[in-house]
Amino acid sequence: MCNPFGEIVILGDVCRSCQIKMDGRIFLVDLISLEMKDFDVILEMDLLMKHRASIDCFRMGVVFAM
Repeated sequence: MCNPFGEIVILGDVCRSCQIKMDGRIFLVDLISLEMKDFDVILEMDLLMKHRASIDCFRMGVVFAM
């Protein structure tokens, strides 16, 4: 896989159907280990869109619609 700078990133282990909790909600996601130190977790836009989430840059968080 390539990052936005065109550099190759090595993909590691895959953990399928992991539970993560955001804003009091539990989501099942597939997590892929990456050799990157700049990010804790990267979530795909489809997951956020499906749950009507918005990214609040000012507050540095994710907001879910009621």
